[in-house]
Amino acid sequence: MRDVPAALQQWWELVQPGGHLVVVVPDEDLYEQGIFPSLFNRDHKATFRLGESASWSPHSYSLDALFDALPGAEILSAQRQDAGYDHSLMRSGTTPWGRLLHHGNHLRRSAMWLVRLRSERFEQAVNRLVFGLGGPVDQTTGPALAQIEVVAQKRPQRRQARGTNSTNTL
Repeated sequence: MRDVPAALQQWWELVQPGGHLVVVVPDEDLYEQGIFPSLFNRDHKATFRLGESASWSPHSYSLDALFDALPGAEILSAQRQDAGYDHSLMRSGTTPWGRLLHHGNHLRRSAMWLVRLRSERFEQAVNRLVFGLGGPVDQTTGPALAQIEVVAQKRPQRRQARGTNSTNTL
């Protein structure tokens, strides 16, 4: 999506009072790792953060601010999900050499998938090598999560009680 606030507003308009909206997006630090445009998904037009005021990304959105702007939105839960993520392999940015390694690593993964030679130990070894040489590692190709989940509820509209008069007379 190119206009994140407009898209979220349109989705929110579809939610009935009392209903819920669940949004799951990649965490900019865990997934993009300080690199934009994304090396791991060329379709990404924005990055997302939770509870942080500043960002390295020129196209970053604070989910807190986006949901605060929605009329009647109450955030029920907002969490960074990083199960299975090895934080020691996270980097912030890369070098031209690291970008080259990333593209070579992508080709290697594709070829290995075709011949079904992937093993968890081999993957970990290659990830550590690529990281050690300055390349970014996409851990989400395995079991790791690198995302943010927000669950919001649209507050029911308040109704005025019968028989009340909203004007005051003297």
